[in-house]
Amino acid sequence: MEKQEFKFSGYGVIEKIATDGGNSARIFVPKIWTGKKVVAILVEPLEEK
Repeated sequence: MEKQEFKFSGYGVIEKIATDGGNSARIFVPKIWTGKKVVAILVEPLEEK
């Protein structure tokens, strides 16, 4: 996976570490964001196997 640049305009930013969520990973955002469009961007490279 190659690094890409993205440009977004928005109303808030939260930087979190994704945690184990069973068969997926998850991040928690404020409850007031429920039902709103949110973008998650991977900012660290994945380790190649």
